[in-house]
Amino acid sequence: MLTPLQRILTKLWSSRIWLSQIVQRTQSSTIVVWIGRRLIETRFCCKEKHDDAIHLCKDIRYNLTRVWGGLDCTTLEFTALLSELYTATNQHRKAMALHEDVLSQIAYGDDEGLSICDSAAAAVKHAELLKRTYQREGKWDKGLSIYQDLFTQLDRKFAKEKTWTEKSPKGIEKWQAKGADQMGMWSRPSGFEFLVEEKKTEAPKKHQYVLRRVSSNFAVRKSYASGSASGN
Repeated sequence: MLTPLQRILTKLWSSRIWLSQIVQRTQSSTIVVWIGRRLIETRFCCKEKHDDAIHLCKDIRYNLTRVWGGLDCTTLEFTALLSELYTATNQHRKAMALHEDVLSQIAYGDDEGLSICDSAAAAVKHAELLKRTYQREGKWDKGLSIYQDLFTQLDRKFAKEKTWTEKSPKGIEKWQAKGADQMGMWSRPSGFEFLVEEKKTEAPKKHQYVLRRVSSNFAVRKSYASGSASGN
């Protein structure tokens, strides 16, 4: 049953200051973030807890953005998760804004330490997810020209990157406002094991911009992504 698991995860999450001390000694920041994600997922499995799950996901993503940057791989995982939760609750405009934010940071901001290849791959993924949110909503949240300009800038930036030129969705003005597939849809995890696996590498992973000062307005942008705008 999920209720006892929610109770355990809530207790652990409430103790995250104590856990952070363990993190500093073990160099495993994955643990605290993983507990947060599992708590989000267990809450979202209960319909009456959907709002609580979304609120917690927004908070974690916001703090990851401030500490590690909007394009850090863990931050992007929570961006995708938040988008899935919005999609599952038919808040497609908010999901659309999340992917627009990521693409805008890639197109107009800096890459926060990402290689050009990784940056292009992230752009492809969020362009595809943006397309699905458009198909589900049935219209653009803003004027078409805004999204066209965004994709034009991405085309310029990744003109020599095959990842983008070959895999990115083309012809934004011709996208059909219907027919979205399952990409970007939330699905219940097959299990909630207390297991955190980290890939073995020669050196432990270091997040870009640890405890950095946020200089980009993308990080704290007032939009549906941060939940500060009104409407669905």
